[in-house]
Amino acid sequence: MRKHVLVLLADKASDDGTGIWASKPRLAAELEVSKPTVINTIKSLIDDGLLVEKGLRQNSNGFTKDYAINLDAIRRLPLANQSCHQSRCLTGQNDRPVKPDNLSSQAGAPHQSNSLTQTPLNQPEPPLGVAPARHKPAASSKQVRVNVPVVGCHLPKDWQPPAVNELSAAVTRMVAQWPAGAFEASCKSFYFHWQSASGPNAIKRDWTSALELWLVQDNLRMMQALAAGTSFEWAAPTHAAKHSVSKRVIARSDEDLRSRAIRAELVKQLGKHAVDHWFSAVALLCDGTNLRVICPSNWAEDYLRRTFHAEMSLAVKRAVADGGAVSVTFEVGAVSDNAARPEDETDAR
Repeated sequence: MRKHVLVLLADKASDDGTGIWASKPRLAAELEVSKPTVINTIKSLIDDGLLVEKGLRQNSNGFTKDYAINLDAIRRLPLANQSCHQSRCLTGQNDRPVKPDNLSSQAGAPHQSNSLTQTPLNQPEPPLGVAPARHKPAASSKQVRVNVPVVGCHLPKDWQPPAVNELSAAVTRMVAQWPAGAFEASCKSFYFHWQSASGPNAIKRDWTSALELWLVQDNLRMMQALAAGTSFEWAAPTHAAKHSVSKRVIARSDEDLRSRAIRAELVKQLGKHAVDHWFSAVALLCDGTNLRVICPSNWAEDYLRRTFHAEMSLAVKRAVADGGAVSVTFEVGAVSDNAARPEDETDAR
């Protein structure tokens, strides 16, 4: 199992062994083992010095650990003698020199060579002064790396989540325990995440299977929200038309040019559609290098803080702080009676 886990981590790592931040449930699903097995195996690799924990990296579900493979430790593993051992196993011969034949006791008998190449009989002798011709060894074939095309596609812009009863039986039973609207909210997060993703990992063969894995990883958060009494009614199908756009906070009218610059940076990172959806009702007030994010509800404050904190910090650095240190704080403010419309964002910009 250690070898399987290490090979999978190496497949996800960069050329220098760094940049491994796959979640434990995803690794367990790809290896078809349990999550505790993956955790214990990674712990043993860290204890042996083959894997190094670099820190934490933010993702859509909070944070995940960032690992790196210790290439120096891998090179020091006792693997050099395997080739010799395998050669002896394949040929059945030991490393001792071959005993020479007693030519005197076998006079007149044809010579039997122990080598794999035999000299053909009746070969004409070369003329005097001319060296015998030697056969050139066949050129060794070099391994050619073939770029296998990635089969699949990006998540379509008009993608719609399947009905709950169209998912696998286990996922259907799991989602049935969630509060009303939680499934639709998780599907929205899934959509915005993969719409803004890029690279080979953003190409999937089966987006329904990818959604099921996303829901399984989101189950803990949804059950915690259920225990805390968090409401997802705004995303429920029966309330979608009424709550499709949250009411705007009153402090939205206090935004200035710095706020517009921060919103423009967010559009570069997340895309206009995601910014219009999640930030049209939110006020972004900049005080020096501190950004106050005033949200219309407790749920919006919690979600934006966990999902977009890193993106907002980077937007403040680029827009107003010139790359210096910044801080981002979240709070809930009073809302107005008028609903925020995405087109208002376009007019403001």
